[in-house]
Amino acid sequence: MGQVDPCPKHGPQHRTFRPVRLLWGSGVAVIASAAFFFSCTSLAVKLLGTEVPTFEVVLVPGLICFIATSAAVKFHGMSVRGKSWRIAGLTILRGLLGAASITCFYLAIGLLPLQGPPPPSPVLQLSSFPHV
Repeated sequence: MGQVDPCPKHGPQHRTFRPVRLLWGSGVAVIASAAFFFSCTSLAVKLLGTEVPTFEVVLVPGLICFIATSAAVKFHGMSVRGKSWRIAGLTILRGLLGAASITCFYLAIGLLPLQGPPPPSPVLQLSSFPHV
């Protein structure tokens, strides 16, 4: 298990695991891990295929993320609404647009073939002409 150290930003009362702090301190590591986990999610959606409807695949992780985020906001004593109702409305709009885009993305993954014959290459077609 990782070693627990005082957080340099929040002081000794706020402790973080060293591997977590090292990961979040590097932008390249965060982007690489996000791409890896997003590709794992896409693969899982493709392998589920028609067994689980796409809307359920979007709904369950969305609810888990909503519950975890709400718990974290309440734990830190922050307001779910934010500073104003305008910002809260924009946040809800962002969530709805994000859910719509993820739904469209997962629907597309479900419709695209996982494997199949490669598309014809124009280079191969041009090189198949007899040489004079």
